[in-house]
Amino acid sequence: MNDNRKTFDLSDFIARAAREELDLYNIRVWQDNRLTASHDWRPAGRLDIRSGTKSITSMAVGFAVQEGLFSLEDPVAAYFADELPEKPSENLMKMKVKHLLTMTMGFEHAMLMGAQRPGMRENHRDWVRYVLADRVLYRPGEKFLYNNAGPYLLSVLIKRKTGMDITEYLKPRLFDPLGLEDIKSVEHCPMGYELGCSGILLDVEEFGRLGLLYLQDGRWNGRQVLPQGWVRQSAAPHAYAVPTSVLPGYEPAQDSVIGAEYGYFIWIGPWGKWYYFSGANDNVVVVVPEHNAVVAVAAHVVQPGNPTLHAIAQEILPYL
Repeated sequence: MNDNRKTFDLSDFIARAAREELDLYNIRVWQDNRLTASHDWRPAGRLDIRSGTKSITSMAVGFAVQEGLFSLEDPVAAYFADELPEKPSENLMKMKVKHLLTMTMGFEHAMLMGAQRPGMRENHRDWVRYVLADRVLYRPGEKFLYNNAGPYLLSVLIKRKTGMDITEYLKPRLFDPLGLEDIKSVEHCPMGYELGCSGILLDVEEFGRLGLLYLQDGRWNGRQVLPQGWVRQSAAPHAYAVPTSVLPGYEPAQDSVIGAEYGYFIWIGPWGKWYYFSGANDNVVVVVPEHNAVVAVAAHVVQPGNPTLHAIAQEILPYL
C-alpha cells in the first residue's frame, strides 16, 4: 500500500451534486486498498440502505447454497407447498430458486414494493400466500420484472431452513468477519419475517465494506469469507432488464449510462466493467474491478433517474 499516492479529487462530483441539488449525505472512494477520497455533507450514520439489502440477501443465499440448505435449481414450489394456490399454474411449478435471485420469476405484477407495503400491512397478514397467488404470466427466466417478491421469499426460505433471520444468519458468516456490529433490519412482514428486500441499517463505510469484500473476490484480511466463486457468479449477468415502469412514478436503475444487466440482486454497468448494489434514494456501492476501486454513497435523493449514479459514472469512474 502506497500512502504517498495522491488522493482522488471529488470537486467535480461535489459541484455537480450542488448544481443538481442532490441530497447527498456521504461519499467514500477506495482504490488499491486505500481510502482515497471522502466527503461528508452531514455526519455519517446508519440508515436504511433500502434495496441494497437485496445484495446482502444474495450473499446469504450464497452461504445457504454452500451449506446445502437448498440449490438454485430447486423448484420454489417445493419449499412453499402449504401456501400454493389450490391449482398452481404450470409456470409457477417451473419457477426455481435462481429465478427469485434474478427478477425473472414471471409474475404479472411487482409486489411488496415500498409504496404498496403500508396497505399490505393493513389488509394482508400472509404475504407468502399473497405473492404466490399472483399470476405467473411468463415462463420463469424469460422476462425481467423488478420485484420485491423474490428477495422476500428467499428471506422466508432461509428463516425456515435455519430458524434465523437473514441478519442473524449472516452475523458469524459475514458481519463478524467484516467487523460489522449489531446489524439489524427495521422491516418485517406481519408474520415476523425480515423482508430481504429492504430494511438493513448501515453507514456509508459499512456499506462500502461489502463492496470491498466483492472487490477482493469474497476475501477479507486474507480469509475467504464469501463462498469461493460466489462473487463471480452473483455479479455476472443473468438477466437483461428491459426498461419498464413497474409502478407509477418508479423507474428501475437502467439506461445507456448505467447499464441494464442484472446478476443476483446486483446491477451491472455498461460492458460489465463495473457493478453496483443499489438502494432507493441513491444509496449505492459501485465496484470497479478494472481499477481496483469502490465508491460508496449514502443519500436521500428524491429526483428520478438515478442522478447520483450518473454523476459517479461521469465524474469519478473515468478518472480512477
